[in-house]
Amino acid sequence: MSNTMPTALIVEDEALLRSVYGSHLSDLGYAVQEAAHADAALEILATSPPFDLLLTDIRTGGSIDGVELSHRVARTTGATRIVLMSGDESDQEIGTGMSFLLKPFTLSALLSLLDVTD
Repeated sequence: MSNTMPTALIVEDEALLRSVYGSHLSDLGYAVQEAAHADAALEILATSPPFDLLLTDIRTGGSIDGVELSHRVARTTGATRIVLMSGDESDQEIGTGMSFLLKPFTLSALLSLLDVTD
């Protein structure tokens, strides 16, 4: 069994939400990196090993949105768990193998999606 912590990349344009999500994932044992928009996430992804989890807002800002970012990650690192989130219910049409959380969501909803019991 590996002693390596699972890794997560959070892409969220609202700093407070990014911090809250990061804190929750850190509490679950994830090593967390954060990006304020998709372009910053692409820079991180270019210089980091694949992440175990990508938690991204759909409307992140930058040259691409969270859906395109997720598709790029899925094409290059098939093992990454991808969770997209949005405050707009119409954004729920996402790619195969990806999960969706409607904001605002509870910590228990995130835990359930990640198959973690609280």
